[in-house]
Amino acid sequence: MSEELYLKMPENIVSTATEDIKAELIQALENNPPALALDMENTRYVDSMGIGVLIAAFNSCHKKQIEFKLLNVDKEVYELFTTMRLDQHFPIHPKENS
Repeated sequence: MSEELYLKMPENIVSTATEDIKAELIQALENNPPALALDMENTRYVDSMGIGVLIAAFNSCHKKQIEFKLLNVDKEVYELFTTMRLDQHFPIHPKENS
């Protein structure tokens, strides 16, 4: 069995970047890793389209029984995600020194 797959997310997960991010996520899930961790250490901004991509990624993982989580989430982005209650659907880990 393969190991957990880590993907680095861009600085901005916004409408202009969603197609590239979707393509990367689809390719990453082709080999059915046991878990997908999106490293958001460099991500500073996520718009509504970006949130949609993250939710779609979670849904794709859920269907394939692949664990999904977000790592190193910036404080402001983390607050947005928790306000939207995304943390009730999948693990969201804030940056240690955020």
